[in-house]
Amino acid sequence: MSGKEIGFPFLAIPERPPKPRKLWVTVMSDTGLPLGYQRDFLQIAGDIIDYAKLIDHPGYMSGYSKDLIQEKIAIYKEYGIPSSPGGIPFEVAFVQGKVDAYFKRVAELGFHAVEISEDMIPQPLTPSQRETFIKQAKEVGLEVFTELGRKFPDAPLDRVEVIESTLRDLKAGAKKVVIENSDLVKLKRDDPSFFSDVLKEVGKEHLVFEAGPGEWPALAAWMIRALGPDINIENVTDKEIIILDAMRRQLHRNIEYTFFQ
Repeated sequence: MSGKEIGFPFLAIPERPPKPRKLWVTVMSDTGLPLGYQRDFLQIAGDIIDYAKLIDHPGYMSGYSKDLIQEKIAIYKEYGIPSSPGGIPFEVAFVQGKVDAYFKRVAELGFHAVEISEDMIPQPLTPSQRETFIKQAKEVGLEVFTELGRKFPDAPLDRVEVIESTLRDLKAGAKKVVIENSDLVKLKRDDPSFFSDVLKEVGKEHLVFEAGPGEWPALAAWMIRALGPDINIENVTDKEIIILDAMRRQLHRNIEYTFFQ
């Protein structure tokens, strides 16, 4: 939609920066959108979305045809949106000893990026494993998003470990590092200074926060108000992405219409 005359050009409101963005990045979760709906939706929201993460994990691993997956990827490419599978297929490949084949197939299908996560495998990846997998994925032409945290955490994230791991991943070639939603919900409640402390050390542009599904929209609203509208956010669906954009731009009840304050 950029470059076209907008509906009310004489009204000034906060604007999102143009693509490509290092900040204000929004990663949408595609839960298995039908192709026709996907294309129609992107006519409305394509400018908002920086990456699409395809998260119907059983569907992509054992349901959808290669042609269907490639068509979904191609539709995103039409709108300048890189795509990646979610992290669970990587974790399945890891526990089955098939990471190399997995990365090659992700690239063959036409995905732009891949997520290297550890939130459900029995033990977190070692620094050496993370570095090896980042380099493997990059060797087949993929951008890499790594993730820190557990879906069912039994202890809070340690800020020093997060900082050190993030800096190692970035040095190894990761594009950005994602913090798991379940950990963020706990940190917002028990240790809110974690966010600003970590951002200060690693740089706001290098981290992505999972705003949903836990405590949506309260977590996203709190982060936008506490850390700024330009923080990088993911794990929002097509049903939430337009609301998130309005929140970033200070024009939604979830942030109390701060535009008018």
